Amino acid sequence: MQFLYGVPVEARRRIRNHFMKIQSKKKLDRIASAAGLTDREKQIAMLIYEGKTNDEIGEELFLSTNTVKVHTSNLYKKIGVNNRIAAIKKIREE
Repeated sequence: MQFLYGVPVEARRRIRNHFMKIQSKKKLDRIASAAGLTDREKQIAMLIYEGKTNDEIGEELFLSTNTVKVHTSNLYKKIGVNNRIAAIKKIREE
C-alpha cells in the first residue's frame, strides 16, 4: 500500500484492517453460499472471525449465549469444522 506513504501509522492500520474485513466478508459470502448458511449463521461466523466470544456475540445480536452456541454448532457442521480456530482459518484461506 504505497499510496499510504506519509499517512500516520494508526490510520494505515485502520485502513488495512478495513480492507482485510472487506476481503473476509467476500470470502465468507462464498463459504456461506456453498454451505447454505442462514443469514444469522453468517453474521455469527463474521463475529467469530473478528474474535468475539459467544457472550459478546449474544450481546451484539440480542441473543442468549445458548442460542449463539446452537447457531455456532450448526455453522461448524455446515462448513466442515469443529472449532473457532478452524472456522477462522477456513474464512482466511477460502
